[in-house]
Amino acid sequence: MITVIALTAVLELVGCNDTNIDTYFKSIDTTPNFTKATMEVDYLAHCTSTNQNNANRCNENTPTVYADDDNDGIANDIDNCPNTLLGESVDEYGCALDAENIAPVVSLSMTQNNVLVSSIDIADGIVEIIANGTDENTDDILSYTWIMAGAIPSATIDGASVIFDPSSMVVGSSHQIELTVNDNGNPVLSVSSSIQFSVKESQATPTVEDKDSSKNSGGLFSYLILLLLTVISARNVTSVRDDIK
Repeated sequence: MITVIALTAVLELVGCNDTNIDTYFKSIDTTPNFTKATMEVDYLAHCTSTNQNNANRCNENTPTVYADDDNDGIANDIDNCPNTLLGESVDEYGCALDAENIAPVVSLSMTQNNVLVSSIDIADGIVEIIANGTDENTDDILSYTWIMAGAIPSATIDGASVIFDPSSMVVGSSHQIELTVNDNGNPVLSVSSSIQFSVKESQATPTVEDKDSSKNSGGLFSYLILLLLTVISARNVTSVRDDIK
């Protein structure tokens, strides 16, 4: 009786049924003087049908050789995300790992009548404070929380901006407006900033009436000087005449 004591190479017989294996054993030369036999099994040669082997030895339901179409290191048959971007880190199911959340960045600026300013004039019109928020995580949505003292009159908050009319503010007063920006990442991250400014006395441009008044004042002064000179001149003439007599 022949005893098979070893199967060399890699015995990867997944998909190869018992009938196929029995057929293979029977094909071995069983010369009576043998006391043992060694069988080598090549999975690719005998369990994948090709024109180089006997199709009768193959199970056509044998799984295909390991395949990874998106090259993420996870085989197609267990890859839950088959279209992962090249180079993207994935979990055991082939799905992209969540990107590291990065805190947003924000800067503040202030304009009055669309002119960039560092202090405001009560007579120069509407003031707007603008937040410029950015986030490296481009899918994040930013939210803005403004904090300001009650001395800011009737401020209108519109997301990333604050608008108010300074006409009723106290000249010489100083103010600070604070802002916190939050993202919606995991975990939620935030950044804070503030802007300080003072209210200065109005430097209003003279009106046409003011200019006319100034001109009139200058004309009156000139007239008085001319009249004075005339009086002095008349007195001098009178004095000369008296000397001649």
